[in-house]
Amino acid sequence: MRKKIVIWLCLILMVIFFGTIIPTNASAYNTHNPIYINGNENFTSANGVTGGNGTESDPYMIEGWDINASSANGIEIRNTDAYFIIRNCYVHDGNYYDNDGIYFNNVQNGVVESTISMNNRIGVYLSSSNRNNLYGNNLSDNWDWGICLKNSSNNDIYNNDAWNNQDNDLCYSSAGIFLAYSSNNNIHNNIASTNDWGIVLGHSSSNNNIHHNIISNNGRGISLYSSSNNNIHNNTASNNGEDGVYLYSSSYNSFVSNNISYNSCCVEIYSSSSKNNTFHHNNFVSSGVVNVINNGVNTKWDNGHGEGNYWSNYTGLDDGSNGRLAGDGVGDTDIPHMGLDNYPLMEPMQRGKSLWIWIMLLL
Repeated sequence: MRKKIVIWLCLILMVIFFGTIIPTNASAYNTHNPIYINGNENFTSANGVTGGNGTESDPYMIEGWDINASSANGIEIRNTDAYFIIRNCYVHDGNYYDNDGIYFNNVQNGVVESTISMNNRIGVYLSSSNRNNLYGNNLSDNWDWGICLKNSSNNDIYNNDAWNNQDNDLCYSSAGIFLAYSSNNNIHNNIASTNDWGIVLGHSSSNNNIHHNIISNNGRGISLYSSSNNNIHNNTASNNGEDGVYLYSSSYNSFVSNNISYNSCCVEIYSSSSKNNTFHHNNFVSSGVVNVINNGVNTKWDNGHGEGNYWSNYTGLDDGSNGRLAGDGVGDTDIPHMGLDNYPLMEPMQRGKSLWIWIMLLL
């Protein structure tokens, strides 16, 4: 009984703090054929526009539609820079026909909010599209990815729930959120759970800001492939079946203040082609051995100012040994811990403690 109460409480808190939406009954929508808009001049009522004039203060509205994507991409927009919002739509069932729920190509100034895109190839796909916002959407049961950005920059992706996106044959597997050749995006306050992989940065995706996301119960948590100079901070990657963090040929990335807990492996840096990555003020937590595979070159496990990471299996003392200061919260014996961290923290970082950590403590 206590466990059920905790689970319901946590679900309520996720809705409050992370903006996760609860799918609305399909009867609340009006049925519409797939929408195709190519160019600003085709934002018309015949193409599903329900209001607005395309300005920043009065964007076009595409709202309240139930769209079956079995015959075409549910909502496809190309070559536009007018302001528009897709809101409260339900786009579904394109998966067997290789159709996406929502597809942008060469689009700027678009918003997708409070929309359900499920059982499609990709939930929301931005291709060569910049300065768009995706927030408060539910992306589930899509075959490839919940959200995909390709050759797209300066987009804001937040408060989305990407879950149970699984089962394709691509080399990276399905993922909640996937970036390819995409830079300077802000990916934050999303939940990625029960996907093949949680959040993936691939194909030279750089200078992205990945923060305050919950990535849990996926095959892998946060994965980087040939992607560098990304800032990954204040995330929780927990209970993923393989790695909490995985790096392949990715360099100069910063991992700060993340909770990496109860994964099969906390961090795996696959080979020496990953160089100069930095980890500090993270919590590495396991019920037993904290597994780290570090085949990278010049990986740094502290901030350069005498503070490293918290490791749940560190049993050393903060006693002033080795010419250090006693009682400063940094371990002084049995260092470097695991041959990695010269400045292991004695207590876990409390800032950014996620909802999932509280769930595990309560259960």
